[in-house]
Amino acid sequence: MKYLIYIVVGMTAYYFGRKLATKRTCSALPKPRKEMNELRKSANKARTDKVKVREEMIEEYTRHKGKITNDEVERMFCVSDSTASNYLNDLEEKGKLKQVGEKGRGVHYTSKP
Repeated sequence: MKYLIYIVVGMTAYYFGRKLATKRTCSALPKPRKEMNELRKSANKARTDKVKVREEMIEEYTRHKGKITNDEVERMFCVSDSTASNYLNDLEEKGKLKQVGEKGRGVHYTSKP
């Protein structure tokens, strides 16, 4: 009889535990499409604003020091090697920086006059 009570109590606890768990996950229903689109737009705007500010800082640093390397951009913003390269390549494509050197440690970027 004692074991039967343990089994019933255990099954009841399991049942209510499952109910509570599903309630928590169901309360976080997906947001409507319009609201999600607005969130995406604001996130994209924040990202592009951050990139613009960083590119302006790179340009200012280059004007002040005369040159900048990929490693300096990495340390400046605590970003990966590829992200730093993307920043520098974008500025080069926009005509704001000029790459000196082909590849490797000797590559640096200077301001275009």
